[in-house]
Amino acid sequence: MSSQIDLIKRFFQLLQWFTTSENEFKSILHPEIEQTEFPNVMMPMLRQRRFKNIIEGAEAGKKMLAYQRFEPTKFYEAGDTVIVEFTWTGELKTRVGRLNQGQMLKAHICSIFEFRDGKIFRQRNYDCYVPIKTRGWRTL
Repeated sequence: MSSQIDLIKRFFQLLQWFTTSENEFKSILHPEIEQTEFPNVMMPMLRQRRFKNIIEGAEAGKKMLAYQRFEPTKFYEAGDTVIVEFTWTGELKTRVGRLNQGQMLKAHICSIFEFRDGKIFRQRNYDCYVPIKTRGWRTL
């Protein structure tokens, strides 16, 4: 397994544990990191994050989720780029909008990671959520 794939696995581990230590993230993320999440059912608008926003996202996740898991199924590597297919699952710790506390969420995700100076420099996420039941039995 390559060092780039190892860094991605470590990144997933930090996120899964809701780590908010800047030093932990500095060891794997390039100072000019840019993370892009393309629109999906949970995030209807394009979202871009920098280093500080990634830490803030981990803090927000810790408040909102009882747990989350990142389960990679495939890695495709070409030079300084790694494409990862993975399944993300999480359980809501609190009520969020029309979603109930204790509700399970699941998404199949494709992420493209680009590396610079041996660290994650760019990440683009394409999230595909399993249909989500909301109060009143509407599906998102």
